Amino acid sequence: MVRVVKLKKNIGLLDRAIRLILGITLVYIGYFAVNNLLLRAFAIIIGLISIVESIVSYCGFYDMMNISTFGGVNNMEKKKKGCC
Repeated sequence: MVRVVKLKKNIGLLDRAIRLILGITLVYIGYFAVNNLLLRAFAIIIGLISIVESIVSYCGFYDMMNISTFGGVNNMEKKKKGCC
């Protein structure tokens, strides 16, 4: 049986754009500019994580810290409950 997990969007438009540009830059630097294999792998992995986060509009760290830069439904629900 396949279990579907819904992720609440917690990354706003500006945050997504910054993560996408940073991710592409890190992948490019890791692939072309770094000679050390460990640093190359680290830059590429962090870059790919940033790209995926920007595409799905979800950050696990933001979720753990209860942070949201997304101005949509999530923030509206908190305001209705009287939070923040």
